[in-house]
Amino acid sequence: MTKLRLRSALTLLAVATVSVVPAIAAGHVVPAHSAAATVVQTDTLKGYGKVVAASNGHVLYLSDSDPKNRSRCSAACQKVWKPYLAPGGVTAKARSGLNAKLLGTIKLTGGRVQATYNGHPLYEYAKDRRAGQMNGQALYQFGGDWYLVGPKGKAITCQPGLICGY
Repeated sequence: MTKLRLRSALTLLAVATVSVVPAIAAGHVVPAHSAAATVVQTDTLKGYGKVVAASNGHVLYLSDSDPKNRSRCSAACQKVWKPYLAPGGVTAKARSGLNAKLLGTIKLTGGRVQATYNGHPLYEYAKDRRAGQMNGQALYQFGGDWYLVGPKGKAITCQPGLICGY
């Protein structure tokens, strides 16, 4: 290849790269810092007191089978126990009574990011259809017990009507 042809080919490649890369970036790549943080808050449930909840008011659960900062809930489990995702990080609603230092995230298989509280991965229960429902409380499924999460980051294991102290 002559120097002129090589120079022309390199120039054409450079122009094509400059033209295509911004188009790809504008249409398909979302910078990680642009995603809004996922919000957690508290909700007060009769018989249980304050519990950790999603920004839509749905209560959040933990599984006692999850090790600290790790989820054991796989594909079949995730259809019932939906990971509370936090692609842009996680933050506590102001004056919610939650300790921001206990908030965190873990990376799931496939790259999704799940919110954690006190090292517990957080989940929504598929059968909780509206805010305030707690149909998943104290269920044994997928090798573990599932509980509401208290503002101190511990499982709420007591039954309604008892003084829980969470």
